[in-house]
Amino acid sequence: MENYFFFLAFFFGLGAGLPNRDAFIISLNEPVMIRSTEQSFKYWANLDGYRGEPEKEILPDTDPADGKTIEKLTYKKKGKPEVVLLKVINGKHDYPNDINVYLEAWSFFKRQINIK
Repeated sequence: MENYFFFLAFFFGLGAGLPNRDAFIISLNEPVMIRSTEQSFKYWANLDGYRGEPEKEILPDTDPADGKTIEKLTYKKKGKPEVVLLKVINGKHDYPNDINVYLEAWSFFKRQINIK
């Protein structure tokens, strides 16, 4: 299952969203392209000049009963903004119990303020 919500360069997936391909949404005025989660992650990484594969980490599963796990993908280099994807595997349209999404987002943005 793919995830689709994102905050600028910080991504946090919420469930069965767009598969690994771009999609178009028809609005009243014109079609709008929506990138898949993976494509959005690559887009932001490319804008920041990252190449190659991101660091991958499986976060501790503190609630095994919910059936969800979180994979963290990170591009990070001194003096550059981070690009992070928290990918919820087997997610639904809810927040996982394994992390506090609000604290994760706040921590991400605080780290970006101090980039030098």
